[in-house]
Amino acid sequence: MSQLSRDEFVAKVEQGETSFSNLDLSGMVLERLDLSRVSLRQADLTAVNLTSTTLVKSNLDGAILRGATLTLVNARGANWRGTNLCGADGVMANLSLALLSGVDGTAVTLDGASCAGATLTEARLVRASLVGVDFTGADLSRADLRRARLVGATLQGAKLCYANLTLADCTGADFTDADLTGAIVTAETLAQAQRLTGAIMPDGSRL
Repeated sequence: MSQLSRDEFVAKVEQGETSFSNLDLSGMVLERLDLSRVSLRQADLTAVNLTSTTLVKSNLDGAILRGATLTLVNARGANWRGTNLCGADGVMANLSLALLSGVDGTAVTLDGASCAGATLTEARLVRASLVGVDFTGADLSRADLRRARLVGATLQGAKLCYANLTLADCTGADFTDADLTGAIVTAETLAQAQRLTGAIMPDGSRL
């Protein structure tokens, strides 16, 4: 894995370079940069501070972002497939239309984030804090949401087919028109929701 100093990395970005795959940027402060359409595929971004950075349509496929700060990041349409987001802080991040299939987001914090239209199939979100997250139209099929906090989350029209919601906190969540076909979830958990109008239940019935 190659290395660059922060100043070298920023200079290359400002010069128009977009390919930074397999680069070690761990621990760097990269706040408020425009990294739109930049490839950071399989880069080491452990504990990086990306507060308010723009990552629109960027490629972070397989990158390591353990403990990273992603507060207010704009990553609309970005590719996060297979990334390690364990313990990352993405409060108020914009992840709408992003590809997050297979991410490991164990204990990630995404409170207030937008994941509208995002693809989170087979995402591992165990013990994730997802308070108030907008998952409208998102695909969370086969996602692992055990013990996740979905308090006040919006899941209107979301796909949660075969998702695992064991011991998830769904207090005040909106599951209007959501598809829960085959989901692992108890009636007690669903009873916490604010709305279930039009939702498809785990047994295939519709409310």
